[in-house]
Amino acid sequence: MPSVYNGRTSSLQVSGTNFHRPYGMIPSSEQSGKVEFRPEPCMDFELETGIWISKTIPPGTRLDINEAEAHIFGVTLLNDWSSRYIQAFEMFPLGPFHAKGSATTASPWIVPIEALQQGKCGRTTKQDPLTPPHLCWKEESSATFDIELRLEILSLSPFSPEKYFCRLWR
Repeated sequence: MPSVYNGRTSSLQVSGTNFHRPYGMIPSSEQSGKVEFRPEPCMDFELETGIWISKTIPPGTRLDINEAEAHIFGVTLLNDWSSRYIQAFEMFPLGPFHAKGSATTASPWIVPIEALQQGKCGRTTKQDPLTPPHLCWKEESSATFDIELRLEILSLSPFSPEKYFCRLWR
């Protein structure tokens, strides 16, 4: 069964902008199996890179991956926010629908794509399953960029998160 995913432009905001805590169906704190419609108690985000497109792509037009770079103006840091309890409730059988639609925050700074050219490199990990041919870059030695992303969490809380999960995609 296909998974549902919600990504809407109305939730895209500049980083630092306050957003409303989403309401959703959340499992009760008891073991009763009941759910309640209430504010999400557990928000988190994934640090990602956003791509800014500078050329129009007409509706219904398919852009070949090997022509994509000519359409990219630059990249920015992006926080993809998730409502974890809402996501746990709706994940099966639908997927992260409402849980992923509350906020996406983007840095106000854009790094021009030309500034990243020296960081071009080939993938260091094998894709599993393999990438379909129509999504493969023509020159494997420059299929991605070697970019290190870091974040610092500033909190007024005397407690610090004990675990950070980091993934490297290249």
